Amino acid sequence: MEADYNDIKYKRTGFVLNKKYMHFMIPAMLSAVGISLSEFADSMIVSHLLSSDAFAIINLGTPVVFAVSLIYTVSGLGGSLLFAECLGRKDKKKADQYFTASTVLSLILGILLFALLTVFHSALGGLFGCPEELMTQFDAYTRVLRFFVPVGVLLMHVTYFLPIVGKPFLSMGLVVSANVLNLILDVVLIRDFGMGCEGAALATLVSYIIVFIVMLFIRRFGKISLTLCELQKTQQSVKEIVTKGLPSGSVQAGYLATTIFCNYFMNQAFGLNGVVVMSLFAQLDSVISIALTGIVDNNASFAAMLKGEGDYYGIRSLSKRVTVMIVLVCSVLSIVFSAFSHGVAAVFNIHDPAVLELIDQLMPVYVLYYPLRGVLLVLRDIYNTLDRSMYATVLGVLDKVVSIPVVGGALYL
Repeated sequence: MEADYNDIKYKRTGFVLNKKYMHFMIPAMLSAVGISLSEFADSMIVSHLLSSDAFAIINLGTPVVFAVSLIYTVSGLGGSLLFAECLGRKDKKKADQYFTASTVLSLILGILLFALLTVFHSALGGLFGCPEELMTQFDAYTRVLRFFVPVGVLLMHVTYFLPIVGKPFLSMGLVVSANVLNLILDVVLIRDFGMGCEGAALATLVSYIIVFIVMLFIRRFGKISLTLCELQKTQQSVKEIVTKGLPSGSVQAGYLATTIFCNYFMNQAFGLNGVVVMSLFAQLDSVISIALTGIVDNNASFAAMLKGEGDYYGIRSLSKRVTVMIVLVCSVLSIVFSAFSHGVAAVFNIHDPAVLELIDQLMPVYVLYYPLRGVLLVLRDIYNTLDRSMYATVLGVLDKVVSIPVVGGALYL
């Protein structure tokens, strides 16, 4: 459906838009901090309690996490955007259909991913570019991590819907609680119980299970307008959900493919040192993702509600502000990363001179793409909101198709 900017039902002022957007953006950014905290907990803490090799193992396992993100992004974000549009039209019955269909889809895909990781577990190390000297520890880590998949998918799936029903801080609280608990359990299991990398995986699993159970109690006894209903026209609903979530899901698929490609490439080019450097860059990506999730992804949900109300002027005005904001944030972070690369490396217990020299070579090139990437993602989400899913998907694919040659080129500069 083409957006007609001349057929505007509402025309909010910039002040009203900014106030409403900030109300949703702050908890969204704090949720993103919570998600990134999980990566830091499984990386920074592990690197200091164990070694930089263990830090590399955690990064080598991140394709599993990105596969989980791919599922809950396609089904959760796709379903929540349609859910928001229906609520904007005051169609609660249709909104419940989308919530139910997307929840069932997330559950089925989560179980399927767990089954695939179980069947092909022995092949994961070679596929993910794990150096031979780390293979035993990697196998132990991923053997536990696979059990995180179903519960991680469902918990993160629901957090997409909570802000839309007026519970943005509950969504934030669930995500932050899971990852703070993960941080605490990392220390307990690794330091006090003497577990290795598998302790980090177990900490992630247990923390998400606990918070998922808490979420079920809150939904059961709290006043949350998320209702599971009998599905009707299931095939059509699933198709609409996937179509809506695919542009954002293509980014997660890109993360998955890029991480595997880069780890494999760095291992072939530089061996274990290259994998450690790539692990550090992955942590920089997670810092940038705080801005992208809090600013860009929040814009998508907010724009969907504006679209449901017919406020196309608000969508256009808000997107301009978001674009300027994300470019500024990404540019500043890129400069900081380049200027203080050794300090950033020290946070993750990386002190080897050969590794630091490699970081100095690659860092300035690697961070160049961050500001451009922010603009691409804003455009992707707006096209998706305006039902131009093909354009949105192309931008999502372009994001990672471009970034792979950039990283590959940096290796030979």
